[in-house]
Amino acid sequence: MLTGERAFIGETYTDTLAAVVRAEPNWNDLPSNTPTSIRRLLRRCLTKNPKQRLRDIGDAKYDLESIADPSELTVVPSTPSKRWAIPLLLLILFITALAAGTFIGRRLNSSVSSAPTIIRFSDTVKSNQVGSGNNRNRFALSSDGSKLAYVADNKLHLRSFDTLETKEIPGSEGARGPFFSPDGQSIGFLITAQIKKLPINGGTPVFIGGFGDVVGASWGRDDTILIGGVYSGILRVSAKGGEPETVVQPAPGLSYAHPQFLPDGLTFLYTRGRPGVSADNELVMRTLANGDETVVVRGGFNYRYVDSGHIIYATGTVGRPINLMAVAFDVNSHKVIGSPVTIVSNVQTSNTGNTAQFSISDTGTLAYMPSPGARGAGSRLLTVSPTGQLSPIATETRDYSDPRVSPDGHFLASHLQGDQNDVWVTDIARGTLTRLSTDAGEDETPVWSPDGRFVAWSGSRADVLRGIFRRRADGSGSEELIWKLEKHGHLRDWTPDGRALILELADPVRSYDIWRLDLSDTPTATPFLQTQFNERCSRLSPDGHWLAYVSDESGRDEVYIQSFPQPGSKIPVSRSGGDQPVWSRDGSKLFFRGNEAIQEITFQPGSPPSVSKARSLFPDSFESPQAGSHTGYDVFPDGRFLMIQAGSGSEVVSEIVVVVNWTEELKRLIPHGKD
Repeated sequence: MLTGERAFIGETYTDTLAAVVRAEPNWNDLPSNTPTSIRRLLRRCLTKNPKQRLRDIGDAKYDLESIADPSELTVVPSTPSKRWAIPLLLLILFITALAAGTFIGRRLNSSVSSAPTIIRFSDTVKSNQVGSGNNRNRFALSSDGSKLAYVADNKLHLRSFDTLETKEIPGSEGARGPFFSPDGQSIGFLITAQIKKLPINGGTPVFIGGFGDVVGASWGRDDTILIGGVYSGILRVSAKGGEPETVVQPAPGLSYAHPQFLPDGLTFLYTRGRPGVSADNELVMRTLANGDETVVVRGGFNYRYVDSGHIIYATGTVGRPINLMAVAFDVNSHKVIGSPVTIVSNVQTSNTGNTAQFSISDTGTLAYMPSPGARGAGSRLLTVSPTGQLSPIATETRDYSDPRVSPDGHFLASHLQGDQNDVWVTDIARGTLTRLSTDAGEDETPVWSPDGRFVAWSGSRADVLRGIFRRRADGSGSEELIWKLEKHGHLRDWTPDGRALILELADPVRSYDIWRLDLSDTPTATPFLQTQFNERCSRLSPDGHWLAYVSDESGRDEVYIQSFPQPGSKIPVSRSGGDQPVWSRDGSKLFFRGNEAIQEITFQPGSPPSVSKARSLFPDSFESPQAGSHTGYDVFPDGRFLMIQAGSGSEVVSEIVVVVNWTEELKRLIPHGKD
């Protein structure tokens, strides 16, 4: 009132409160003729020390009365005035100052004794699509912690915490691995080998790019997205789409995942390590401008920096309940402080991708999915008749992926995720398992030789970025490296004459393309189908003359057939989306996944060949482990289907626990982070 200005100024309400608590008024702004006693009165009202600050107006009575001391008054020329205004002005000034002092005292006391209230609640998520979205992170919090997006029934759903309603997001069919834009108004997500985005209220998805396998993405405030390209390194692309930039070049035998922009937008974190060996993982901090790197933490997976000055990460076995750990981290020195502490136990993980099911907002809200039991439920194998009759196979409950039935129908080759991350052969009648690959690297996508004596697969080794290996199906002998790849790739099929293999190689620009590897003395690979689109999940017909595959050239995944070994005109198979084609053993039928069912078409070769309209055989409520570029079922010689079912049954009811202001609890557990 004396200066015409506020005593405490800030750009925002929070800044103003901070100035009240920490700053001093600019006493020089007072008029030069302000009496000394008034200056003293104001200082006593606004002092930060509660022992020296005036408590109420009674404490100031003497000071008010002594203000009339003539020795303290400055004589100014007399002007007409209302004499009653001076005492009133002083009284208003004192009350204002005393109120400000009281507010300061409360703020100072509350900063010591009070903290934001920690609130816990949970949401129940039901999904009839077993394992829906569980091959990557299944949910994500918005940056401000006000929204939760999650996958259920193969679609995205949005829960805004200011309402009681959960909404399905139109246009998100097939989505997994959701992540929010910084403003929380858009959601990015994975769909097969692509990244798309759409508004939180739904709409037509916008294509950002095709990147092959992706584990983790981070949407920066500069509207670019960092992508964990697995064997393609760490990529960066505009959220509007365009050509990706490789910001971390891949090294042989290592995978790259879960990038995260740090608050400055100039540095980021990412994980690198050997697939399936979390003890060898490294959390790396890297500068975008010059590529300087620092290894921050070793061991664990799915690291996440939170603004309280901590790093959160998971420890345990992928596909099993794990613990969340926290350690203090100084972002300026790039160093951790102290020892890690367990903060949450028994958290679910994805069935692939080293992804723990948790998310943390920038405002300090934690969401996580507790595991329903002491150990993960895993999955089990079963046969399904064309009419949908189920019959369990007497095998162990494990995390099966990429199952392939042997030519005689008596054995099964599959990739078992989790502890070993290797290729195994199952004797279906006896239920026994034989391990074929033993290296610590990832081994997946097995195929049988035409005579059933060998199994070949794609894998990674410490000195091999990607390779094609084979071994006798009975486990005798040792594995043989057939061919080295410089890109991530999957093995798809073995030609009936045994002379070639069908591969799919991931390209950072073109996504997956289909290649043929001739098994001569010097194996040679040549492209069969190489376009700007994503071609994957290819299967040869039993006679080796036709190749079925999935392409997104129409804007969504559809199944096509082409002649082989020379490609001819494409024959569309599916009409409203299709995935994972598999031939019957006589080549007269082709099956695929679409419209939430197993579909069947009849195929007649000729010039031109004919394809019938698809018909649904039975509902597809079965697992599709890893999805994207993997096939999660097969067909027996007698026409039965080999399917994978989650160990928990046909419907999954999951709980997502949400803890608001969780970082306050974190700071009490580990008080060495940022204040």
